[in-house]
Amino acid sequence: MSEAKVEPKPVVPGSMKDLYTFVPAAMVDPTFRELAKTWPTWESAKHEPPLVDDKVHFNYDGIIGSEPYGSERVLVSSGRATLIPDDGSPAVTIGPGDAVYLHFGFGCTWHVLEPMVQNYGYFDKNGVELAENELTCDICGEDCFEESYLFNDEIDICPKCFKSDAKGAEEYAGAEYQREGKPSRAPPPKPAKSPAKSESKKKPGSDYNPDDLDDDDDGDDEYTERKPRKKAKVAKEPAAAVPLPPVAPVPVPQPEPAAASAPTPMPEQVQEAAPAPEPAPAPEPAPAPPDEQPAAPVEPLLEAPAAP
Repeated sequence: MSEAKVEPKPVVPGSMKDLYTFVPAAMVDPTFRELAKTWPTWESAKHEPPLVDDKVHFNYDGIIGSEPYGSERVLVSSGRATLIPDDGSPAVTIGPGDAVYLHFGFGCTWHVLEPMVQNYGYFDKNGVELAENELTCDICGEDCFEESYLFNDEIDICPKCFKSDAKGAEEYAGAEYQREGKPSRAPPPKPAKSPAKSESKKKPGSDYNPDDLDDDDDGDDEYTERKPRKKAKVAKEPAAAVPLPPVAPVPVPQPEPAAASAPTPMPEQVQEAAPAPEPAPAPEPAPAPPDEQPAAPVEPLLEAPAAP
């Protein structure tokens, strides 16, 4: 806790039974739910130092401003945990939507059964909410609710004062880093800046070189810086022209004329093919000579019928 602590009193068995109030989710007032959305958040997975065997112990005996607060009120968003009072009073298990009021002087061990996320707020003895920005640095008086260091369970230190003192006598070594009043994981230290590379020992255009000085130099040597001299420009004579050797002309072979070819008639100049001549009629055979006339056929004689 980020609040300064009051000297603890011996735990009397059964003395804490009235220092915590459990409110089931079904009985939580809607106004309380809306109010809890404005409170800081605590996550068991991000608690510092990390939970041992899923357990962490809290004493609710802090001081906000100059007086002890009346109670810390919690609304569970997710997860489950069992609260085991230090005096042996009955334990209570809380889960999503449940609320629990932890009054001043109460102490218990949280046994986280499932990773838990909760919102918490502080109230005075009359039930009036205390402003969350009332946590101030005990050294400079500046607000340090968002981020602070708790030393010896009673001194709140803002990051600026803590880093300033850490450079000196380390008076607050071992202080606990907190965010919004709860132990948290400290941000990783920034990497140390590498020393800048030394520049060239000898400046350009200078006759000063630290390596030339002896260890017993009394510093009487004078040091003067000279400007680099400019080189004079020298005009260069043009080089003599070198005559080129004569080059014999090379005969260029002439291409032979191509043979003339018959002009290709245009499509419209192509003559139509002449029609094929009709075949001549076959000559009639000449009449055969008389001696070669064929003999007339001889008709057969019919016999005369016999007389009766």
